[in-house]
Amino acid sequence: MELTPKAKKVISTFDSLKNQRDTWENHWQDVADYMLPRKADITETRTRGDKRHDQIYDGTATHALELLAASLHGMLTSTTSSWFSLKFRDDVIDQDDTSREWLENCNKVMLQAFSRSNFQQEIFELYHDLIAFGTAGMFIQNDEEDDLRFRTIHIAELYIAENQKGTVDTVVRKFNLKAKVLPAMFPKTEFPKELQDLIKDKPHEDVPILHAVMPNEMGGIYENNINKPFTSCYVHKSTGFN
Repeated sequence: MELTPKAKKVISTFDSLKNQRDTWENHWQDVADYMLPRKADITETRTRGDKRHDQIYDGTATHALELLAASLHGMLTSTTSSWFSLKFRDDVIDQDDTSREWLENCNKVMLQAFSRSNFQQEIFELYHDLIAFGTAGMFIQNDEEDDLRFRTIHIAELYIAENQKGTVDTVVRKFNLKAKVLPAMFPKTEFPKELQDLIKDKPHEDVPILHAVMPNEMGGIYENNINKPFTSCYVHKSTGFN
């Protein structure tokens, strides 16, 4: 199957970022072994239920990480207080009573959406990653029942690049999905025969997927985001199907 330009772009970006990240992986593995053993599967492949505390003879580091994560959670995103507020960049508009009232209503709606979702559990997990590895990522998607669904992504799945300003503008995530999940996740997609057979015959088989969020330099990767600065694209790692 011939790769499309967007698939080539995603795969080449992933390969490049993977090579650049190799030097960090051993450091992350060492940190996880002693501070966050439940995530100590960066360079080592572990099975579920495998013992991961074999190298820990003193719990000081793990305890300190838990304390700091709990402190950050309580100070920055407490469930008992309004932990963010909104304002306009334009000072004139920001001083208008009607505009400020509208922002306050928006603030309440946003807090309610956060409280209905799994945000609190996932942000607490994100603090653990941020403390241990210095980098953390969270995935946000729509949810029919709770409006929003959050998920803190394992550092092993993330590949990141910065722009000329030192701001992260490219994130590629490599992860596995069960074959049976693909039709529900991409309901309007016509899968190639290889994936159709896998979904039918081996529904519990892991399928490697790349999810890239990057600047929309190609212009119109999708019809509805021609003028959008960023694009999001899923690619099947083996066939390049997207």
